[in-house]
Amino acid sequence: MTATHRARNDSRSLQIWLFLLYVLFVVYGSLVPLRFVDREWTDAMEAFRNIPFLDLGIHSRADWVANFLLFIPLTFLAGLVFNGTDGMFTRVLIAVMLTLSAWALAVGIEFTQLFFPQRTVSQNDILAEGLGGIVGTALHFFAGAKAQAWLDGFWRAQQSQDRASILLRSYLLILLVFNVMPLDLTLSPVEMFHKWKEGRVIFIPFYGLKDGWSITLYGPLTDLLIWAPVGALWALQAARTFRQIFWLGLLAAAGIEALQLFVYSRTTDVTDVLLGACGTLGGAMLLRRTRPSWPTIASLIKRHWIAAWGAWAVLLLCVFWFPFHFRVAGLNGADVVAAFTRVPFYTYYFGSEFHAINELLRKVGFFLPAGLILGLAASLSTKVSPGMVRLHLGMLALLAFVVEFGQLALPGKVADVTDAVLEFGGAWLGYKIARWIAVPDMTDVQSVGMVEASATKATRAGERHVRSTGWLAHMAFLTALALVLGVVLTSSAVPYNLRELIPSGGRGAFAVVALCVLTYSMVNGVFLLDALPSRLWLVMFPVFLIGHAILSWGLLRFSVPLEAIHDIVGAPILGWPGEWELSGRYVALHTSLLLQVVGAVLLVQSILKPARLSYFLCWFMLSLTLAWPLYTVVVTWAATDNLTELVADHASFLSASLLVLGLMLACVSGSALSAALSTRRQIGLLLGLAVGGALLASACFWWGAEHTILKYGKVFSAFQFLLSPDRDHYVEGAALAVRFVAAMSLMCIGMAMMQWLSWRHFADQQWGR
Repeated sequence: MTATHRARNDSRSLQIWLFLLYVLFVVYGSLVPLRFVDREWTDAMEAFRNIPFLDLGIHSRADWVANFLLFIPLTFLAGLVFNGTDGMFTRVLIAVMLTLSAWALAVGIEFTQLFFPQRTVSQNDILAEGLGGIVGTALHFFAGAKAQAWLDGFWRAQQSQDRASILLRSYLLILLVFNVMPLDLTLSPVEMFHKWKEGRVIFIPFYGLKDGWSITLYGPLTDLLIWAPVGALWALQAARTFRQIFWLGLLAAAGIEALQLFVYSRTTDVTDVLLGACGTLGGAMLLRRTRPSWPTIASLIKRHWIAAWGAWAVLLLCVFWFPFHFRVAGLNGADVVAAFTRVPFYTYYFGSEFHAINELLRKVGFFLPAGLILGLAASLSTKVSPGMVRLHLGMLALLAFVVEFGQLALPGKVADVTDAVLEFGGAWLGYKIARWIAVPDMTDVQSVGMVEASATKATRAGERHVRSTGWLAHMAFLTALALVLGVVLTSSAVPYNLRELIPSGGRGAFAVVALCVLTYSMVNGVFLLDALPSRLWLVMFPVFLIGHAILSWGLLRFSVPLEAIHDIVGAPILGWPGEWELSGRYVALHTSLLLQVVGAVLLVQSILKPARLSYFLCWFMLSLTLAWPLYTVVVTWAATDNLTELVADHASFLSASLLVLGLMLACVSGSALSAALSTRRQIGLLLGLAVGGALLASACFWWGAEHTILKYGKVFSAFQFLLSPDRDHYVEGAALAVRFVAAMSLMCIGMAMMQWLSWRHFADQQWGR
């Protein structure tokens, strides 16, 4: 594959990911804080027919503009994804479809908001979103080809100067967006006059600096530091004089300040223009004047990067924990649970758009230098191994959670798991930027190693495709499993909850086969992604999760009695057409379970091959992101108590998390046992992990399960409900303990047996036989 084709494929993947993430952002941002209140369908339709057209004031105008701007990138990105031809007729047809889809999505979002009372539903929003969709479609129609060429060139940029240009434009775009928030735009001369009268239009330099010395000093220094990267990035490009860079900085700052004139709540100050130009010039001078010292700086980073990294970590704690007025007396477990189970971006919703983006940039910006330090060290020193990089990225993730945990004891601070994810995202972004823009002449030694590593990876990839995957062995194992499962599930000793899954007659045989295929593919499916490159793995991993859940739903729906599915996910109550509600509930439950199996495999693979740790971290971040939405769908919105009644503390998030953690640890136990016996590597560590995982899983199940359930006129526990042969004979005491141990052993050993062939193949791939 040529570099051009590779760049084209990479940019195509980028477009798809950007589009999918942006759709998720639009839908989620329109429904947050996700407080769903059910209402009758007829009532909702009547309310939607009567939604008002609001008379917007200056402060409400920001929401209208935000909705308008929100849909412009949506249809523009959709055009990049779906437009694969230059034919005029096809382009026009796609433009029409995108416009209609934008209006349909706008109507759908506003209608859905009727079920979320904290959201405001109006015709204004539909109009703004629809017009934004039209503008985005038009932009793609006339400028889509240029955008496509730019994205292709993004991946072909091999010189640091080209990459600096891309970073410069991205940075200036962020500055622009930040400075026009909160989008309360105005063109009214009357409103502009009021803005000037209120002192938010200042034409005299430094006239607005009237506060105390600390604030007076903080403002100009912040402006200088914000604009310094602009000058440094301009200085990395083709030869420009300091005078040219100064004037470019002055024009850029003046342009942004001019736009702020039309933002009612922002202050337009000529001082910011001058400081922007000075900061740009200072950044350029600093970079060029220190260029002869780059070898010395590189040597210092190579030798002392850990000290610099640690110093910045301490600085982060000081910034986020200032003024250190810790109060732990009133802190309780409920506060911790509330902070780390809060709906993502919940706290950002209850402020202005300006406050939200300011907090987001603050969290990302402070952690970004820590990632830059790590990325520079990895680029400059061959001693910084990939394993060490992954270790320090993990430590940065831990540091982000430590920062938020400490804020629980600080009055006036708000601890939030969303902030922790954003902070780690800033560190990861800094690391990627440092590796991406690394100056070639500073990394020649490292580049040789990278070429050799790439050649080695290519060789291994070829070997993976040549080796057989042993499908006949898998089919033989699956057949044996089906025979064993068919006998076991018809035994009276098996809990009745499992026996109910198997209908009588020929359909029962099909159900056994379906359950075998489902279970076997769940515990082994992730191994199919091992041969993929890391970037493609990141794309296929969520596809695998959703695809497996959908296919499993199809298997169960046509093999297992519908009543048994209702007992697990509940009967439909929302009145959705067809079986969309039922399938959606199952997909959420299945994804929750499959994530734990995948996480266990990736954890054990990371032990055997530290290079796989990055995949486990990706799984960890994805699990954190999906934890609350999956809990909401599976537990909070459950239409049956068959599952929720088994979870302690009225099916609280903490108890549900303990049960899920227990499942993950049980899977870790089975995977570790299978890997130890199959690969014959790290045997002591893996066997210890297998035993420890089983013990910890038992503890998590004990703490997360409900011990007192009053139902059917009896009092019993979740374990009795799950492990007893029928409802009339609940086992207890030693018999219950024996059944629990047997169930845990069967889960761990059964998983170890089912993964045996996959771990042997993994060992063949990595080390040969």
